[in-house]
Amino acid sequence: KCWMTQNLRLKLSTGTALTPATSDISSNWTPTSSTDTASCQSGTRWDQDSEGTKTIRSCYQSESTYNTNGVYYTHTAATAGTTANMNNDGDEATGSICPKGWRLPKTGTIAKSTDNEFYNMAQHYIGSMSWHSDNNSGYWNSGAHNMFFSPQNFLYSGSRWYNASVANVGIDGYWWSSTVYSSHNAYYLRVNSSNVDPRHDYNRYNGFTVRCIAR
Repeated sequence: KCWMTQNLRLKLSTGTALTPATSDISSNWTPTSSTDTASCQSGTRWDQDSEGTKTIRSCYQSESTYNTNGVYYTHTAATAGTTANMNNDGDEATGSICPKGWRLPKTGTIAKSTDNEFYNMAQHYIGSMSWHSDNNSGYWNSGAHNMFFSPQNFLYSGSRWYNASVANVGIDGYWWSSTVYSSHNAYYLRVNSSNVDPRHDYNRYNGFTVRCIAR
C-alpha cells in the first residue's frame, strides 16, 4: 500500500464545499465548522456541541505546528460527515477529507489481521517489539520500533482533546481510521516509544491527525 508520508493539512471552511472532483467523497460536502486557525486551545469544549461525540471540528496550534503536525480533526470531520449515522462496530466510512484517489485506512474488526491496514503497514517497521495479548485487541510493545524514520515518517503529533487542551505532543501519535466502533467511539492507530497499537478506540470528538492511504 502507498501511504502519505505527512499528516494531512487540509483546512476546512464553512464557505467551501469539498467535491468529488478533488476529494474522497461521492457528493459535495460542506463542513458545519471551519478549521480553527487561531489556537487549538481556544477554550471551546467540542463535547458540548449539539452533535455531541459526532461534532465536526478541526484545528491547528500555529503555522509552525501546522506544517509539522498537520490539522487535528474529529472523526466525523475526518470522514466528511459520512459516519454521522453509523453506530456499530466495524461500520466503515463511505468518504473522507482525503484528496481524490486517497482514503482513510481501515482497521476491520480484528487488530492482528490482514483486514487492518494499520497492522499491515506497522508490522514492516516494528523493529524489536513483540505482539502482546490476543489477536482481537492486541498491540506491539517491549522493544523499539522504526515508525518515525524514513520513508514512513510518523511523528508524535499528540492530539486535541475534546476539553480544549492539546496534549502528548512529542509523546504519542494518534491517527484516525475510517472504522467506527460505537455511537461514541472510532478506531485509530496509537504509537509511542513503548507501544504500537493498530486498533485502539476513543471518543469521536477528540482531535486526531490523519494519514491517507492510496486507493
